[in-house]
Amino acid sequence: PDSPWRIRMIRGHVEQEEIFIGSSSLITVTLISRKATLMGGIIDTGIDDDGSVSHYVETEQCLEIGNNFLSFVMVRGAVPCFYDTELQREFEMHDAAFKFHIKSMIE
Repeated sequence: PDSPWRIRMIRGHVEQEEIFIGSSSLITVTLISRKATLMGGIIDTGIDDDGSVSHYVETEQCLEIGNNFLSFVMVRGAVPCFYDTELQREFEMHDAAFKFHIKSMIE
C-alpha cells in the first residue's frame, strides 16, 4: 500500500503518447525502460559470477489499439564475457575531466 512516506519508483524511464489515426481511432504507445541495479557503474564490464551483465536494460513497448493490447520486450547489455577495461590515465586526470563534464552539463 502507498503511504505519504513511500514513493514507488524504477531506475529507468516511462513515456506514453496517444496518437489519433483518422477521426476516431486512438492508439496509445507506452515505452518502459528498466535498468538493472547490478553492474551499472563505469568500472563494471562484462559479466559477474552470478550471471549479471553490465549496463543491462529491458525496454517494453506497449501498444493499445481499441480493445487489443500488444507488448514487445527488448533487452540489451554488455557482452556476457569476463573482461576488464584499463584506465588510460591517472585517476586524478579522470576526476578533473569528470568535473568539467558535469559543469558543462549544468551550464
